[in-house]
Amino acid sequence: MNDPCANINPARIKRRVRMGEFLALYVLMPVVLYYLLPPRGILPVLWVAGLLAWALLRSEPEEMREPPVSSRRRELKFVLLRFAAAAVLLSAALWLHRPAWLFGFPRRSPGFWLLVMCMYPLVSVLPQGLLYRKLFERRYAGLFSSPRASWFIGSLVFGFAHLPFGNLWAIAFPFLGGMMFLRTYRRTGSLLLSCLEHALYGDLLFTVGWGIYLFHGGTQALLVR
Repeated sequence: MNDPCANINPARIKRRVRMGEFLALYVLMPVVLYYLLPPRGILPVLWVAGLLAWALLRSEPEEMREPPVSSRRRELKFVLLRFAAAAVLLSAALWLHRPAWLFGFPRRSPGFWLLVMCMYPLVSVLPQGLLYRKLFERRYAGLFSSPRASWFIGSLVFGFAHLPFGNLWAIAFPFLGGMMFLRTYRRTGSLLLSCLEHALYGDLLFTVGWGIYLFHGGTQALLVR
């Protein structure tokens, strides 16, 4: 008689398990947040997910190492030049879209603005970097047909993670940003540099005025006034 176990393909089972993890973390979690949790529940869930990503990565210590400083320094120049150009374009675009919002956050709520500038990289960017770049690349990028396809999917799910904010801008900006941040991570292997880039753009959006779309409703109303 044939042994049923002989037909089991461990690689296929592993792939299916990983795909299930991917769908739970990157598709189901934003949908649950959108429908079932209040806005104040977003950050705690992100921290839990970030800790899960950190635990998975800690099981393979070599994946936690940063590349040499020299490779990061070369890429940093490009990152900063691109950021400077983006800062001008985003400021001009908001001036055309909603001129009254331009730099409204730091003008109207300087204390809150400063708090966001300091805390956003720590409480939001770092767990997102672990989850949407380091863990994605290590564990899930290989599920897709090519590096280009996984780059697009990785950027797409990063944008989709912002579904709980309830507007298309909050998905579009992170999708475009995710394309840059994931590319930077792939070019350098540096979580630190990709998080720095993420923090720069996030703080820029909040400072210029686009960040209104990245707060929940109550905070949006406060900043628009």
